[in-house]
Amino acid sequence: MAANVTCITCEPGVWTLLAENVSSIAFEWRSETAVGKWVIGQGDAPEPTTQDYKTIRPKSPQSLNDLSVSDKIWAMPEGSIAQKMEVITP
Repeated sequence: MAANVTCITCEPGVWTLLAENVSSIAFEWRSETAVGKWVIGQGDAPEPTTQDYKTIRPKSPQSLNDLSVSDKIWAMPEGSIAQKMEVITP
């Protein structure tokens, strides 16, 4: 099975859906300095001010496997500049 590589622009202050209905995902910021957050959930995007998230550091890939079809992966950059996210799914 071939992997799909996608670049998704994540706007500041807004949770961006990276993937849903996938069994696995890998993602990282394209920038050498971008920092942000990610969450996994099954409903709508979390509130922008939620404290329930994992941190994404620059050039620090995240990898999730054995996901449920109802899982959704969301990301949001810190700061006031949009950032590009590299996303790899099966």
